[in-house]
Amino acid sequence: MKKILVIAAHPMDETLGVGGTILKHAANGDELHWLILTKPEESKWDKEKVEKNIKEVSKVAQMYKFKSFRRLNFLQDSLDESSLKELVEVIKGTFELIKPNIIYFPFGNTLDNDYSIAFRASLKAIESFKTKIQKILCYEVVSCPDFVSEIFNPNLYVDVSEFIDNKLEIMNLYEEEVQGYPMPKSTESIRSLAKVRGAAIATEYAEAFVLIKEIC
Repeated sequence: MKKILVIAAHPMDETLGVGGTILKHAANGDELHWLILTKPEESKWDKEKVEKNIKEVSKVAQMYKFKSFRRLNFLQDSLDESSLKELVEVIKGTFELIKPNIIYFPFGNTLDNDYSIAFRASLKAIESFKTKIQKILCYEVVSCPDFVSEIFNPNLYVDVSEFIDNKLEIMNLYEEEVQGYPMPKSTESIRSLAKVRGAAIATEYAEAFVLIKEIC
């Protein structure tokens, strides 16, 4: 059994980028943990929407069978340089508590500052963490694919053909966030991307990652 930590800038990132792989870990009997770095800004979301989001996140955690999940108090769409040091310390504390074997976090290649800060904070926390982590991977951020600062160039693929339908079922729990086709967060677009990634390894559906480090 391996301990898996999934870091997400926002809820739903975990499903978009690594949902099938999470389900595969669960099927293999691995221990799953989820760290969400931001929460809704209540001045921009009405109370009903905030409460609905909280319930959605709880339901998603149940569907993935996360042993633990934690949501930090940083405001969504507002992570910046001033958040970086505190984020690094919180992520390090999570490492110390869970002692993960494998870590997934978003690839920071978009102009969305939340992702770039999440990427940098995760790397800095890993760099200063004293215990060896077996595998470190970045997952694909698909919410704004046309606005990137660096091309996502995957070097590791996971066959998720068995889990794609369950992944899309979980995606549909985020009722406020699922988009209509052909937007990138539509279920049709997510399935299409999984087909493209699958074609790279001659399987029906796959998820793609940038492998940062692996200790064999």
